[in-house]
Amino acid sequence: MLRSSELRSLSSGQVIFLLAMHDIESLRASEGLPSSLVTYFINDTFNKSPVLSVCMDGIAEKVRLNVLNFTS
Repeated sequence: MLRSSELRSLSSGQVIFLLAMHDIESLRASEGLPSSLVTYFINDTFNKSPVLSVCMDGIAEKVRLNVLNFTS
């Protein structure tokens, strides 16, 4: 679980990346293409920041749950 102080440590570029990731992957998932989420997690640069990594995990989980809710 992240604390707000940890989230505040994200740069503006990281926040923009996370928002774009959420929007793009939500659109892809709504079209039946959620498998593209995996590519974010094999990038070593993203994995170096634990806060960014946790946020990406949260977004991936939200997109996954939205796809499950949409298909059922």
